[in-house]
Amino acid sequence: MVEVLRDVDSRTKWDNGQRETKSIRKFSDCFITFRNVAPMPIIQNRDFVEKMIIFQHNGAYYIYYSSIPDKFCPKRSGYTRGYTMYAVNRIKREGNKTIVRTSTHVPVSYTHLTLPTTPYV
Repeated sequence: MVEVLRDVDSRTKWDNGQRETKSIRKFSDCFITFRNVAPMPIIQNRDFVEKMIIFQHNGAYYIYYSSIPDKFCPKRSGYTRGYTMYAVNRIKREGNKTIVRTSTHVPVSYTHLTLPTTPYV
């Protein structure tokens, strides 16, 4: 599952919530920057530019996402830039069949006044 998430250029093949996903820069297998375009019902479509950091701890993989500054990838015309303050996915195999995945999302609208700007690196 981690390998599938790491391959951001193929995300639209399995994620119906994404219209387009493209790597911006792959620093390593564990540090990738990418853009995704997501259709949003009722409100204007969103353009996200994020970094993904993957690490392993105590038999689980953790995938951390957060937005990178706009200067690294211009806003896409006709879309509203969406921002991810942070999201963390925990992926762990239990036995030989079950994969547990949990996510935590905090909308930037609730946190932008109290948390610092997300650094690029």
